[in-house]
Amino acid sequence: MAAIQGISTAAEATTADIERVAELIASRQVPAVFVETSVPRQTIDALLAATARRGHPAVVGGELFTDAAGAPGTPEGSYLGMVRANVDRIADALGAPAAAGG
Repeated sequence: MAAIQGISTAAEATTADIERVAELIASRQVPAVFVETSVPRQTIDALLAATARRGHPAVVGGELFTDAAGAPGTPEGSYLGMVRANVDRIADALGAPAAAGG
């Protein structure tokens, strides 16, 4: 796993951070990246543009639950449901079958 902004989203991503992650994505042929709401969309767009310049267009595989669960009363509103939603989203975007069970 690699992050543009590291552990804290309080710091701004630099061009070097974007280029470092883009190189990793392109060299490993990663088909999708995942985002959280605290990362500005223009940062994600810059990352996708940097991977495309390297000849490897990637896509946004989805938004993951990170700091909070989903809305109360939804499957994602529980910890287990939140984790399952993240796993399913990642598996779908990366082309792997999702885990069975509930």
